[in-house]
Amino acid sequence: MTKQTEGAAGYFNRWHLILIIYVCIIYGNSLTPAVISSKESGFVLGQLKAFLEMAALDSRWLTEHIVRKTAHFAEYAGLGVLLALSFKTWTGSVKYGLRTALELAFVIPFADETIQLFVPGRSGRWMTSGWM
Repeated sequence: MTKQTEGAAGYFNRWHLILIIYVCIIYGNSLTPAVISSKESGFVLGQLKAFLEMAALDSRWLTEHIVRKTAHFAEYAGLGVLLALSFKTWTGSVKYGLRTALELAFVIPFADETIQLFVPGRSGRWMTSGWM
């Protein structure tokens, strides 16, 4: 596969494939029932607390909520980077690249939250409780 090709299928580059795989991973995480997701977050929390304690740092401030929100932020920061790379938003070399990236930046998380409505113990929300 070449770095990028232009043909009947239109513009395509390797970043599109990586983006598709990444979105599948995001949606796969959303399909994980709350009980399993909580166990995974709890494991990460335990590892981070052990690391902080090993470094002689206070770990009482670190909660599962912080771990989950940080993971969610990192997941969507990665999505933003991949959208920018996929559609070369900074160069304007791909017609409608910025518009497509922005549309996908809305549609992908919307679909992600919608998927969670159908997973046991999960809920799709635009904001967490307690913020407003």
